[in-house]
Amino acid sequence: MKKYILFTIFLAFVLKANPLPKWKDVFFGEPLNTQNIEYNPIISPNGRYLVFQSNRPGGEGGMDIWVSENLSYPDRTKTPIWSDPKNFRELNTPNFEGMFSILFDEKEKPIELFFTSERLESTDPKKRRDGFEELNIYYTKINSRTGNWSLPIHLNEINSNFDDKMPAISPDGCSLIFVSNRPGGFGGNDLWITKRKDCRIGVWQRPTNLGEKINSSAHEIMPQYHWDGQRIYFSSNK
Repeated sequence: MKKYILFTIFLAFVLKANPLPKWKDVFFGEPLNTQNIEYNPIISPNGRYLVFQSNRPGGEGGMDIWVSENLSYPDRTKTPIWSDPKNFRELNTPNFEGMFSILFDEKEKPIELFFTSERLESTDPKKRRDGFEELNIYYTKINSRTGNWSLPIHLNEINSNFDDKMPAISPDGCSLIFVSNRPGGFGGNDLWITKRKDCRIGVWQRPTNLGEKINSSAHEIMPQYHWDGQRIYFSSNK
């Protein structure tokens, strides 16, 4: 967003509060942090990989998605030692890539990735991005045989000619919540949801607004599912 807005984190369902353990904040430092921008970190369930977005040097340009490996894995009793981040070149282009969500399988391996990007004309078929105007949500899945990620696909059934961004895939892969400023909402950026009958390969249904209990005339952004799939977290300046 172009303006700096104060956002508050909300839990979408009322919970009985439990005190959180007191942990000392630890600055990651190098090699995860640089003088550039690093944000939106997602760690794999087993703690082996950390995926984040950054505009650090060495990428494809703009904001890119990066991956770092915990060299202490699988010994989770040790302090993580993070490797030099690698650029996720299968997904990145000279345009913006970020605000992503990863679906893991029962063995905690990544199998699908949903991310935000822009339409891009290119003579390189691996970098060309189809899409509508403004920001779009794209999808890629891993080939279990080769271990390679497929070329990102524009999700026509989800996107519009408005900003569609910040996807959050449910742990079972059946639902996708995302942010959009398309008509039909309550104003500003709203949270929308779409579902697929087959939770791995099915076609996404027409998105519906999550309603006035969550959305407002202000901005609701950055949805995240809880691991149980029954709760969502998001930010709002309502």
